[in-house]
Amino acid sequence: AKDFPVMIEKGFQSDDQLIMFPAGICSRRQKGIIKDMEWKKAFIVKSVQTHRDVVPVYFNGRNSNFFYNLANITKVLGIKFNVAMLYLVDEMFKNRHKTFTVTIGKPISWQTFDKSKTPAQWAEYVKDIVYTL
Repeated sequence: AKDFPVMIEKGFQSDDQLIMFPAGICSRRQKGIIKDMEWKKAFIVKSVQTHRDVVPVYFNGRNSNFFYNLANITKVLGIKFNVAMLYLVDEMFKNRHKTFTVTIGKPISWQTFDKSKTPAQWAEYVKDIVYTL
């Protein structure tokens, strides 16, 4: 776990393709709507630092009500540990033989992310693109 930041940096410095989930965790149900949490700016910052383009990808899928309810209950109880993540493998198996749609958008050049916006604003820009796919 302590080597994780080093592994991430090596990944960005390599020619390998990377998959990042900018919110850092699975979508959550808030006020009855399933949506991503705030997207972090790290993928924008690293894209610019390492001259790597961003390819927006939209995964259309859903976890069980149990998963979303568990995430909300632990939040209400003030439990810092992400208990719902322990059930992600179970959620994957529950969705066996179901269809998911994955939509891949056009690559966004790292040069797009200039100083006209903050990295957080650029992250929101990419999020908007993903949600229109």
